[in-house]
Amino acid sequence: MKTLITGATGLIGSHLVVELLRAGWSNVAVMLRSEGSKRRLEEILSRYGVSGVEYVMVDTNSFEQIRDAFSGRDIVFHCAAIVDIQGSQEQIVSSNVELTEYVVDSCLECGASLVHISSIAALGTASYPEQTNEQTPFTGIATAAAYSRSKFLSENIVWRGVKQGLRAVVVNPSVVLGTGGKSGAEVEMLLGVARRFSIPFYTDGIVGYVDVVDVARAMRLLAEKPEAWGERYILSGHNLSFRQIIGLVNRVGGRRLPFIRVGRGALVVASLIIPVIRKHMIKYLTSKSLYDGSKIERAVGLEYTPIEETMRRISDEANK
Repeated sequence: MKTLITGATGLIGSHLVVELLRAGWSNVAVMLRSEGSKRRLEEILSRYGVSGVEYVMVDTNSFEQIRDAFSGRDIVFHCAAIVDIQGSQEQIVSSNVELTEYVVDSCLECGASLVHISSIAALGTASYPEQTNEQTPFTGIATAAAYSRSKFLSENIVWRGVKQGLRAVVVNPSVVLGTGGKSGAEVEMLLGVARRFSIPFYTDGIVGYVDVVDVARAMRLLAEKPEAWGERYILSGHNLSFRQIIGLVNRVGGRRLPFIRVGRGALVVASLIIPVIRKHMIKYLTSKSLYDGSKIERAVGLEYTPIEETMRRISDEANK
């Protein structure tokens, strides 16, 4: 089966390449934009002791080049997405949506199937303590963060393609934990801090987490089970409060548990002094959102990695 991966240098994409190669997949190609991206991926694959991918250089602003790269492929894993651009939030929406349009239309023209990485950000949020599932409707697009809007609109393009005959499956990961990417980088950074001193602060928020290894494995398992296609799957193994996650971080670093609660008001005041603390970040740190990631377990038998094991691995990898 001839495979192509977009976003192969990102957190999820790079781990997906490793997962496919370790599982014995052949004819795995990655779509890259530059020689620098190629060198970065080569370093990642070398670190994990795998090799054997085909590199396809493409200008992702060119539909024709993307279509040509997809020609002859049986399956495309679309992992590429802009997560954050300081000072240019609307570019997140336009860039992610346009690229997904090119990917979907190229798959339709070339007859390739599609595994699309979306996000829990493309779903609605059930009122706590109810759990968000795959049917929870997305509302409030006008006030949503740019990344959420981009993932929601991009996923809609995939479903438009499905109506036109595209074979596709969508995965919606929660906060992805791992090393080597922006998603989940906060935890990696906190682990680095905890190696030097204890982190005393926590907020009241609750959110879902998933190991990047589990995301990559879920994508492979779905690709290998065509009867599971045509649907979306939340990938979220653990609903944890920020006090719990920071407590795990401190424990891995050999430090004491957090004990100073930081409320919404304090975060609002801090945002006036620290511009990086945006309105949507305050909402993220103080909202309580639970996610039901059990559908993928039933569909392909995925077993989520214990959160303690994930945190230890991230700490070990970050120390190398």
